[in-house]
Amino acid sequence: KPWEDLLPSEWSQIFEFSEQGRSRSTSKKHSYILQPVSGKAKYTKIQLTEAKKTGQALQNAAVDLDDVTLSLSKDGYRDFLKMADNFSSFNQRLRYAHLRPSLPVKSDPQAWWKYACKVVTQEIKKS
Repeated sequence: KPWEDLLPSEWSQIFEFSEQGRSRSTSKKHSYILQPVSGKAKYTKIQLTEAKKTGQALQNAAVDLDDVTLSLSKDGYRDFLKMADNFSSFNQRLRYAHLRPSLPVKSDPQAWWKYACKVVTQEIKKS
């Protein structure tokens, strides 16, 4: 069924956080990073002819948020640090991917030792 044809009750069934066979109240508690926000938004659109005359933008939007609160649980903070560490490791590995031998270590250990020496040498040069 296309998204635009869904009824509001069907939307809530799709996006409700509950496991199959359990009611919403007994499902796992979720914690959110972004707490509820409130504010005001103003959108204006002017006619094309007026925009050309004045040089103004055709559309203008302004959003004024009262309070934006971000919060992390201990587990969320730990997971965030792990993710940052994984990105760092991936970037470092990607930086030297062009030097990596295409053969496995057992097949060509000498090539892998050369690779290790090149990587360490380049790291020392950067420091």
